[in-house]
Amino acid sequence: MPEIRPFRPLRFDPKVAGDLNGIVCPPYDVIGPELHEKLLRRSAHNAVRLDLPEIRPGDEPDDHYRRAGKTLTDWRTSGALHKDLYAGIYVYEQTYKVPGSRKTRTQLGFFGRLKLEPFGPGSSVLPHERTLSAPRKTATG
Repeated sequence: MPEIRPFRPLRFDPKVAGDLNGIVCPPYDVIGPELHEKLLRRSAHNAVRLDLPEIRPGDEPDDHYRRAGKTLTDWRTSGALHKDLYAGIYVYEQTYKVPGSRKTRTQLGFFGRLKLEPFGPGSSVLPHERTLSAPRKTATG
């Protein structure tokens, strides 16, 4: 049985960071160059700056990750991101259009702290995502 516990998340403060519609972004593995630029322009606090940091001309191999780390520190210092006072399990609902169709789907999920363990026989946590190959290649070099 997976070991799941409450945790204290970092959350955006709309008074500092702005409306959440300008801050949220899709998962990094579905963001192409055009969408990436659009998200960067949408808000100085768009989560894409952490999730898929911009690679600039002349960057050394890890500069974009260092920049994301500095951005995270800056957002916490400014109050744009703050840690919740109390630990919890956070339920979410996500509604989206199915690509290539007129169908709309809603999925429910939750965020919690999960004890890490190796995959394999006897593991209580199973692989659950289908990530695209190009982002995996980029992430691993």
